[in-house]
Amino acid sequence: MIATFLSAFFLFLLPITFGWFIMGKPKFWHMIGLALATLVSYLIWRMYSPYPSPLNWDIWEHQTAIHAILNGNISLLPSQLSDTFGFNGYTTLFHMILAVPHYIFHPDILGFWWIAEVYMVFLTGMATYALTKAVTKNSYSALLAGILSAFCFESSIVFTPFFLMPQTLTAIIWVFGLSWLINTKHLPNIFVLFLLTILLVSLHIIIGGAGVLLYMLYLNARYIHIEKTHRITEVFMNTLPIITYITLMILTYVLPLQTINSGEAAHFSQTLIQKLADIKNWYGYFPLLLVPIGIISLRQSKEKEQERMILFLFMTILAVVASPLVYSMKFFVFARYFIILYIAHGIMYFISSVGAWNKRIILIALTISQLVIFSINVTNWQESLQFRGVVSHISQGEGELASFLTHLKAGKSTMLLVSDPATSYILEAITGINTPGGAYMKPDNRLLISSLVDAPNIKTAQTLLSALTDPVEKTPVDTYVWVISARYFQWLDLPETKRFSLAFNIWRPQALTLTDAITIMNIKKNLHIQPVFTNDSAIVFVIPKESL
Repeated sequence: MIATFLSAFFLFLLPITFGWFIMGKPKFWHMIGLALATLVSYLIWRMYSPYPSPLNWDIWEHQTAIHAILNGNISLLPSQLSDTFGFNGYTTLFHMILAVPHYIFHPDILGFWWIAEVYMVFLTGMATYALTKAVTKNSYSALLAGILSAFCFESSIVFTPFFLMPQTLTAIIWVFGLSWLINTKHLPNIFVLFLLTILLVSLHIIIGGAGVLLYMLYLNARYIHIEKTHRITEVFMNTLPIITYITLMILTYVLPLQTINSGEAAHFSQTLIQKLADIKNWYGYFPLLLVPIGIISLRQSKEKEQERMILFLFMTILAVVASPLVYSMKFFVFARYFIILYIAHGIMYFISSVGAWNKRIILIALTISQLVIFSINVTNWQESLQFRGVVSHISQGEGELASFLTHLKAGKSTMLLVSDPATSYILEAITGINTPGGAYMKPDNRLLISSLVDAPNIKTAQTLLSALTDPVEKTPVDTYVWVISARYFQWLDLPETKRFSLAFNIWRPQALTLTDAITIMNIKKNLHIQPVFTNDSAIVFVIPKESL
């Protein structure tokens, strides 16, 4: 437990330190306020998900990449580390950074990710504080924004503030970077800006690249004041959000976007109405009504030009979010910081004109309403993962299964774990045993694995197992570990369209049923094999290649 805590602390020590300086070295009690908000938020988030229950499904592919790096496999692209990655949206810098504390401290894998979420909430609050302080020059608005950040969970596609993944970490660094640019009185240090650009793009090519473009827009609006083109720049700033939206809408229908609009991505094609409904669920009606109040109040400040540039960035980001591009909601990972900024400043402006007693009443009412909105949002999101009173991707029985497989793998590097996509995805990350694609396995492998349970004899099973392919791992397999989990049977019962879909997986833990037990008995009888592990979550068969 101590090593696990130290590994997460080591990972976040540097960004928290840099963040503290960019925040303007805030008062001690402000940091305590952010820490308390983090604690309360995380207690609500983890009310039915005790240590070390995982909730972030992205951790499985990232942990698989970390295993590959720790095993000496170094590559710039994650798809060259594991066939779990079908699309290179980022480099392996994220995984290399996380591999360092894993190498030094050897933490419990699930415990590391559980504790890392606490730091993510705190660091996200720090970034929100830094941006709000830089824009409003008001430390109380900044503190309120930092606290609000902990209780605003974007529960679809964005997943801030809890999930540690490339897009959320990139957004945090981008916000700190923007805060630094705003606070800089003169042209920023070009070398630092170059390093920041490389870091952002390496962590997430699309989100980081968009962040760099936003930096360029801000710097252009702030520093380029050529007399003859000043009017053109003014018109450009005022119309860019509209131009951006129209351009993206046209590109959606003109360009061949099948590559990014297929598979899992196609599942996240949302209409504007659906996006607005998500935002309403995340923030509620009343807080969102404070956004225009916050914008108007900032326009009345002394630094109108600065506020106009920030509003220009915000509206441009919203234009991208509102566009019909698949996954355009991912760019809300930037927008959320501006929304919370405006909500917080709107609250401060609203209560500044009332007496002390009314001020307390308003703040208490807002606190209660935000806690209710946050709790309902979290509960609704976690409902699909609840199993035997615990919210998690894995049950206690699956934890026992993972421990068994980890010990089984010790000293062996040529095993292939065979199961349904979700089980493969999770167990590969925890145990380090390779699978043919994890959650993103190809249709051919899905067909073979779904057919395996109906093999009438060992010879047929041999043929199916030997036909499984992994385009990344070229080491010949000497042992097949066939994990027949409760999820496996649930997956087999799905319609073929879902069974072969990259967008659908069995994330909720399951328990074997009587019908499953009968099927397992038939497998043992037909294949003449005995399990090496059995509990109410899964049964495991080990089939050495030499017996095939």
